[in-house]
Amino acid sequence: MRLLCSLWATKQRSIHGERLKLGLWDISRARFYGTPKRRIFIELPSEEPRAEGGKMCGLLQKSMYGTQDAPNKWQSHYSGILIEGGYKRGKSNASVFYHPQHNVRVMVHGDDFLALGDQKHLSELEDLRKSYELKCLGVIGDQPQDKKEIHFLNRLVRCGENEGRPAAWIEPDRRHVDLLIQSFGMTNAKGVESPDVKKSADQQALETRSPLLRKPRQSSDPQ
Repeated sequence: MRLLCSLWATKQRSIHGERLKLGLWDISRARFYGTPKRRIFIELPSEEPRAEGGKMCGLLQKSMYGTQDAPNKWQSHYSGILIEGGYKRGKSNASVFYHPQHNVRVMVHGDDFLALGDQKHLSELEDLRKSYELKCLGVIGDQPQDKKEIHFLNRLVRCGENEGRPAAWIEPDRRHVDLLIQSFGMTNAKGVESPDVKKSADQQALETRSPLLRKPRQSSDPQ
């Protein structure tokens, strides 16, 4: 994610001369697209008439959330589609892809696809709709019609300018702070500017006073 943001800010244009943009897409119900390679039985929900009070179970025909091999099967499924579309898979990281002709870089995390490329070739990722239920969560860039921020991996990715040059910022999600405040029971606490209670000069001097050093031991060597 950091590398894609850095490339957007430093390169600015693709090999085709078009402005680079960062796009984010989400796949709905991603784990259900893979096909399990082993026999997996599940308890049927009580709403299922054929459950018969727990006497009957179901045999999965597709992967499902909660099964151990679901993430692996999902990764194999989308990797095959991207490779078929001309993408090269990363050698050190199986979740990154690069299209040498379109100059598009894609990072996949779970069911989220973060891609760097120009508008024309990013739009071609919409072809994933042929295989998945796809939702575009935003395309950010420095053009007036572009969005300026997206949320990815519980972080806020924001683009803009710094001293007249394109720049990208990655900020923690504010929700993490709110969860920590709640977990420590500090919802009604008041904030302070200093990290500690202000202490008097005498108290600070007392805390900085070090204990007396012991006398050096006499050497047993007669010399």
